Amino acid sequence: MQQAKCTGNRVVHSTPCTVRIDMKHLNRTFIHGNRNPERYGFSVRSPCGEHPDTTAILKAASILGREPFYIDERGYECDIFAAAIHPDGDRLAYVESRAKKRWWTPMVYIAIKIHLHDSAGKASSVDIKSYNPFFGCDVGYFDWIGDTAVLIYQEKHETYACAFGTNWPPTFITIEDRWMVKDSILAYIGYEMDVVQRLAVPDLSQLDSISVHDAEQKGQMPPDSNSI
Repeated sequence: MQQAKCTGNRVVHSTPCTVRIDMKHLNRTFIHGNRNPERYGFSVRSPCGEHPDTTAILKAASILGREPFYIDERGYECDIFAAAIHPDGDRLAYVESRAKKRWWTPMVYIAIKIHLHDSAGKASSVDIKSYNPFFGCDVGYFDWIGDTAVLIYQEKHETYACAFGTNWPPTFITIEDRWMVKDSILAYIGYEMDVVQRLAVPDLSQLDSISVHDAEQKGQMPPDSNSI
């Protein structure tokens, strides 16, 4: 069983995200938005959605005139691990981690930020909403719909949706870990809940909740990742 995701009316099937490890990255502090499991242990999350689009990440880095991953002059690992490029080519959104292991302490500095480059060339950034960025985040959806970029990600305790582009900074809306996007609707349901809550995409305005039965009839029932 696969999970449905779409942009507008375009449905794409997806499977739960997992952290992919390249052997050449074993010494890194952070990899793909999460702490290096070889150094700090694996995440137990089983997030919905798809892996971020590698092509979009590479294109975003090219537009910015840099590599997707590099170590800056102060020794911080800078890694774009999710990106969305507007079809007009003038607007760019991406999520980047900046991490560094402190040599004098076991603590790790980590910041995860959402970046927006608008059509006027203005660059803005804001921290993701997170219990603790050290525990990373998994991006399951990131796309432009009209003038709005929609981002859905899961961190240590919560799953958040946010929309930005014409509005900045983004407002973070807490949803459930079990979700899907279809027919311009973000549907989500909590553990042992008997109703499916819904938000309109892309503005994330609240829609009426519907019963599980109605959600199944409308094709808006988020699949259970544990059954995939």
